[in-house]
Amino acid sequence: MWRVLSFAVVVLIAACTSPEITKRYKSYTDENRQDAFPDSVASVSMFSLPLPADRVTVKLTDLSDRGQGELVRVLSEGVDDSSLLLSRIATPTAPQIADEGVDDATTFRRRVVISIRNEGNRPADRIHVARITITPKDAAFRNWDKLKTDYVDIDLGTLSFEQKSAISAELNPNIGGPIGEGLTISGSREETLGEEVKLRQRLVALSGALSPKQAVLEQQGAAGIDLTGNLVVDLEMSASSKATASVDRITGLRRFDGRPSLGRDVFLQRRSLIYPAVASEPLCAKVELDYIIRRVVSGDDTITESDDSVVFVQKQAVAYEPLVTASKLQVGSYVIEHPTERRLVATPTGGTQHRLTFASFGEAQSFLGWLQETSNYRLANATIALGGGAGQPAALTRAVVRDLYVIDTSEHSSDSSTTAAPRSCKDIFESASP
Repeated sequence: MWRVLSFAVVVLIAACTSPEITKRYKSYTDENRQDAFPDSVASVSMFSLPLPADRVTVKLTDLSDRGQGELVRVLSEGVDDSSLLLSRIATPTAPQIADEGVDDATTFRRRVVISIRNEGNRPADRIHVARITITPKDAAFRNWDKLKTDYVDIDLGTLSFEQKSAISAELNPNIGGPIGEGLTISGSREETLGEEVKLRQRLVALSGALSPKQAVLEQQGAAGIDLTGNLVVDLEMSASSKATASVDRITGLRRFDGRPSLGRDVFLQRRSLIYPAVASEPLCAKVELDYIIRRVVSGDDTITESDDSVVFVQKQAVAYEPLVTASKLQVGSYVIEHPTERRLVATPTGGTQHRLTFASFGEAQSFLGWLQETSNYRLANATIALGGGAGQPAALTRAVVRDLYVIDTSEHSSDSSTTAAPRSCKDIFESASP
């Protein structure tokens, strides 16, 4: 009878052995052939958006007591309206930065969005590792910032496993009866699998490295997380091929209240402009996605991954995308012209006469609007006249200024019908030309 009892206890305890629920897989193999498992593939794409330039401002409260008093004194000059003075005081001011008279139009700040997609149709398969390499063409990376993923927070789940087993035996022998009569064996087995996953949290180990010629981002996911979605990174880059031109900048056209300034408060500055020498085509990049797909061969009928037999499939996807479009690379050469094809010239005080040239349409139009509104043709440090034709430049009159207009004289402003069809980024990147 005791042998029967011992055997029953052993069988019950053996049945209570817990499963291994924390394993990453049951078994695995590796596969690195690009053509293996054509239904286990991923793709990558990229686009970029311009970022506004950083603007550092200083408020009145940021200054010392003496500094606050001096700022209020300067802002109150020539102001009779108290509400206008209060508006000036409340407006943050930009600190004065040393100006070397050079404008650099070859540096660009872009918010780059990289999208990874799992193109397979097998629900249990997931991208396990993703390494993204961005290689620019005719450009160099300078800095980056604000690396983000779809998984905003850190994902830490808690996994618990509880097992309770109990067995009891009671013997009430029945004298003279059959062996085992009166023997009662009872047992219980309880397993609790507690898995808590906070949906607002995701665990994605993300690292990156930046050099002038390459930006590398690498993600490694946790159990059950498919590394699809978007990566966002702010990149600063500069064009490799550069040229220089001279342009004019005119400051002080408007007062605080928006009214036009007097000529004595408007200043002309001749500046050097550095711009991309090749602006007919975009700055492109090659985007390489080296990834590992966790392909489930068996065990995909359960949610837990510990019973999966898997193949880690290593593959690569490539895309060619623009970082900066050609239109953003182009710098204009805007002049103010009369219907007689004569153009405005400037003669700086103590300097040499030159044709008035602006880097943007907005700057040229703002100055033309100020001329038409004020009829001020002499600035604080220069005189404006109508050049061209025979003899000396002609003085401006209201009738002449009324007919002036802005035109772009740069090469890329010519008739586009004579321009060859633009090349794709893939063709640009793979071309043999430097």
